[in-house]
Amino acid sequence: MKKIDVVSAKAFMEARKFKTSNTEVVVLPNVTVLKLFGNEIAYRYNCPDKILSITNCGYQTMTTKSRLNAILSHYDSSIYQRKGKWYLTLGDSEFEWDGELIDVNMLQHKYICGSCGEYTNQYVYSEQRDIDECPTCYDINSQLFIGSTKKVNAV
Repeated sequence: MKKIDVVSAKAFMEARKFKTSNTEVVVLPNVTVLKLFGNEIAYRYNCPDKILSITNCGYQTMTTKSRLNAILSHYDSSIYQRKGKWYLTLGDSEFEWDGELIDVNMLQHKYICGSCGEYTNQYVYSEQRDIDECPTCYDINSQLFIGSTKKVNAV
């Protein structure tokens, strides 16, 4: 990783203005933006969740990949290229990525609730509905069915 990658990623993560030759970090009231050659390749929203969104803006270059990887290293994630295709790794997960805008934080959750459609790290299988649900939906939906199979452990 080059020095410019590390320095720009640090400024981006700290929501601090930064500018040098082809790379710039812009800090707005609700979002911090990383620009490469004027293209906005990363957004970190200044809300409690600090949602990170990335894109390659159609440029599958080593420089774009390097700048994004410097940021993604803070999220236990990375981008690599194999046979001309880009792949995004998020923890233990890996998938082909076309470079379109994507929310990295949301993908770090491994499951999608079959009821509400939200991403979650946990799920409960509902036999009545034959779907995986987040614990919240499972609890709500189980109350609608008589004879729920959820076991509650007493202390």
